[in-house]
Amino acid sequence: MLRDKKDIENYEEKAKFLNENGWETWYNDDNWIMTEWREQGKSIDRMGTSTDSAYNWEKGLGDLVQVKSLDEKDFRYRNWTTVRRELAISLKGVQIRELDV
Repeated sequence: MLRDKKDIENYEEKAKFLNENGWETWYNDDNWIMTEWREQGKSIDRMGTSTDSAYNWEKGLGDLVQVKSLDEKDFRYRNWTTVRRELAISLKGVQIRELDV
């Protein structure tokens, strides 16, 4: 879920760092894409990531999220499970939440 920048700890510092490292906001202050994706003509409408995730990724802290099945009959991710974002966005029928770092 997108947050207001006033609700993101050290937003201005993180935003400056991201801008200096090739990131830009896309439609919201808490939705970041890499500028090169846009310049390459990639379909970026669903590629955005939160401020904290982009910042952690750029700092080399990894990009982990948690997933949980939306259907209670689906046992794959019955409980919140930590996975890499790349896997999470490829899964169907799961809820995704950010890890608190």
